[in-house]
Amino acid sequence: MKRLLLSTALLAAVFTAGHSAIADDRDDNDRGNDRQTIAVFGDWPYSQVLLDNAALLINSINSDPDVSLVLHVGDIHSGSQPCTSAGILPPIPASKPGWNQSIYFQFQQFKFPFVYTPGDNEWTDCQKTKEFQSGDPLKELAAVRSLFFARPGKTLGLEDRDVRSQAKYFDPSFPADAKFVENVMWEDGKVVFVTLNMPGSNNDTLPWASPFANPTAQAQEVAERTAADTRWLKAAFGRAMDRHARAVVVALQADMWDPAAVAPGGDGLSAYTPFVQELANLSLQFGRPVLLLNGDSHVFGADHPLAVSSSSTGVIHHTLPVPNLTRITVQGSTTAPSEWLRLTIDTRTPNGFVRRRSPRLGQIPCKQQGICRAACANRGSHPCGGAARHRRFSKRKGRPRGGPACFHATRRRETCRAMQRPARQAPGAIPTVDFLLSHFARVVQKVLVKSHDVTRSASDRRISAPDEGGHPLNLPASASAPRASRPRSAPTATNV
Repeated sequence: MKRLLLSTALLAAVFTAGHSAIADDRDDNDRGNDRQTIAVFGDWPYSQVLLDNAALLINSINSDPDVSLVLHVGDIHSGSQPCTSAGILPPIPASKPGWNQSIYFQFQQFKFPFVYTPGDNEWTDCQKTKEFQSGDPLKELAAVRSLFFARPGKTLGLEDRDVRSQAKYFDPSFPADAKFVENVMWEDGKVVFVTLNMPGSNNDTLPWASPFANPTAQAQEVAERTAADTRWLKAAFGRAMDRHARAVVVALQADMWDPAAVAPGGDGLSAYTPFVQELANLSLQFGRPVLLLNGDSHVFGADHPLAVSSSSTGVIHHTLPVPNLTRITVQGSTTAPSEWLRLTIDTRTPNGFVRRRSPRLGQIPCKQQGICRAACANRGSHPCGGAARHRRFSKRKGRPRGGPACFHATRRRETCRAMQRPARQAPGAIPTVDFLLSHFARVVQKVLVKSHDVTRSASDRRISAPDEGGHPLNLPASASAPRASRPRSAPTATNV
């Protein structure tokens, strides 16, 4: 009787565990149904100013009710900022040991699951002179892994979620792949997502500079990581085909078709060719929409880089034509702190992907961007009063030419008030350049605003002119100089 009860209990436990695993796997694939929206950005924050204004981006994304996940495609500081001097004591004087921790804190403010894949600036390029030779690449990568990927199989963000990490789901034939904890995979609404540690600088093949030069260790790093990336990519497509997924989304940092890299004196792109050829073959075998998301080159764009083998992008890596591969390069190193890519994946549409760049709300005040307020006034009065006048221009052009946008501040009243407060100088102190510029800017603003008010009041008055009989003829000012009204352009959603 005891044996019968024990056997029954064991059978029930096995059945329950198996059913739970199947249910969890099915729920993970069914999450989001046929349509989902994710926020994508990279090369952020690219300066101390953007870090100080991180709340603008975070609030912009957190307030979107349709967003279900946030994806960062690498580079948590610029290529001219120092790294953290991880694992080096005493720290290198030019380094910023606490930078990564400050970025981690900001990542944790997003209320959605947050997925991050490393870029070259936070580890590969730390040995470069322009980054002040402020870190050993391998030690910097280890520090990134220990901080941002401390819990393998879990995302960042306030509402974390489970993902498949290569640290747990590596190929048993290649146990060394377990150290690539940053490579993750997950499923939402019949779409398989995969991230890969594929950095810029021609896949970390540019020789490391002294005192961190180590050709043997660098060659081993590149070979192991690239092989692990390729196996993880194959695993993602294999899972997509086994699960009958309708699309695959690949996210990494490197722009593997960067025209600046193939120009004379550029970094080159040859180290990406084996990986791109594998991506092309897997995409052709999959036969359904494949989307590649990357950062690195800082200029927003969407294209089909392998659709035509003879095109400028198709000849770089010598692949067969791949018409079902779409690529989006996200805007990077932006001066608009709330700019991000709003990517909607709808598997019911033929292409499957709809993207729209987010509206730029709450621009950084001009003073914080190193631009005197006089220059801001010259672009169309001060940001509070002149915003409405330039709204059509801003929406049509994206942002004004010649520098950061100084408009749309009417939606951020606190920013307007802060910028309208007069700068104060201590009694008896010698006036500083900033104080003089600020005072001059206020004078220019007052003149512009007064001129605008006078012009507007004059246009509102009715024009009196005598007719042939000597009687006054009252006409509105608009009648004497009619203007064609321009329809306001609404945000567009573009299929790519």
